[in-house]
Amino acid sequence: MMNILNNNDTVKQQYTTAAKLENRISLHEKYSMNKFGWFNWLYSNYDIKPGDRILELGCGNGKLWAEHYSDLPECVSLVLSDFSESMIETANELIGNESISYQIIDIQNIPYPDDCFDIVIANMMLYHVPDMEKGLREIKRVLKGDGKFYAATLGENGIAGFIRKTLNLPKADDMKFTL
Repeated sequence: MMNILNNNDTVKQQYTTAAKLENRISLHEKYSMNKFGWFNWLYSNYDIKPGDRILELGCGNGKLWAEHYSDLPECVSLVLSDFSESMIETANELIGNESISYQIIDIQNIPYPDDCFDIVIANMMLYHVPDMEKGLREIKRVLKGDGKFYAATLGENGIAGFIRKTLNLPKADDMKFTL
């Protein structure tokens, strides 16, 4: 169901520049009770191995990788993407690492072949996707069979059940959903 959060025109307007996103990040940094930090917490939950191919969808201003790119294991390939050209430009300026690929990508139409990423990350962006089922199918398509999908999002009742159903994942006690 289309609402203001996943309306393409609204999302494009919201992310015309990085200013609004940076304001929200600043509020979290100033007033969060978690002194470990949001990006530190996210990164600490990733299981990244040498040689992994990683695609981040909705990378925003790239602050996660500005803080943690140097922590990656050897030979990791990183593609940072966003729906907004401005976010990609900001991430590229902030990180400034030529070994990272920066691309404008719509999660509903990921321009990569099947089974090519070990890890796909989509933090705080799924609620902006007009057709989330289509977006999740695209993630499943580009993710290797043994790959990992990391998504942090907000929701009153959580989103783990929807993701499990859409990706046709079994309900398992060992499946870790930290959403």
